[in-house]
Amino acid sequence: MAWSFSAHICVPCIPDRFFAISYRRPAQGYRCGVAVLEDQRSHTRNLLASCIIHKEAYMKVGEVMTREVKSISFDATGIEALRLLQEMKISGLPVVDKENKLLGMFTEKDVLSYILPSYIEKVGRFIYKDDPKSTKKKFAELSTVKIQQLMRKDVVTTTEDTALCEVARIMLTQKARRLPVVDSNARLIGIIAREDVLRGFTQETQQA
Repeated sequence: MAWSFSAHICVPCIPDRFFAISYRRPAQGYRCGVAVLEDQRSHTRNLLASCIIHKEAYMKVGEVMTREVKSISFDATGIEALRLLQEMKISGLPVVDKENKLLGMFTEKDVLSYILPSYIEKVGRFIYKDDPKSTKKKFAELSTVKIQQLMRKDVVTTTEDTALCEVARIMLTQKARRLPVVDSNARLIGIIAREDVLRGFTQETQQA
């Protein structure tokens, strides 16, 4: 069975020195890809081909994901969540219920979207009407507003038995830097980031 490969400049969410290498099985129309440094493009293409042929040996999410994940309860306030982000120097947190089931994701963007509500969409661009009093008032409200009112609920997730290639494809198409990992009951069991995926491909290279 023949496979076709292509390499192209990647989408804006990936630095200029990165390329997206993809492969497709013509008979099935299946396509997958991973972001790699330009000087590693050729080697990674060969690695992907090897992974296709030996699917049973393909590295899975569970082998490289971070299992000790910091999350926050759905009944926490916006200011509590924001302080946790600042303390941990991270940009987002998974939001869970009392059974550790994933309910959504809370990010710095959610805070900005709440305290700066006077954005106007015009000709595909955003124009901000400056109103310091309104902004300060909305920020003060974070001390009482629950995180479930701020978080994003439509979260893309993955499982620990998902192939790294599939996760790479999702990250590229969804422009996601990281994905929560859940079990069959939607409970949060870990998180996988772009660097984890690339680390997995590096390990595959060393083993090849």
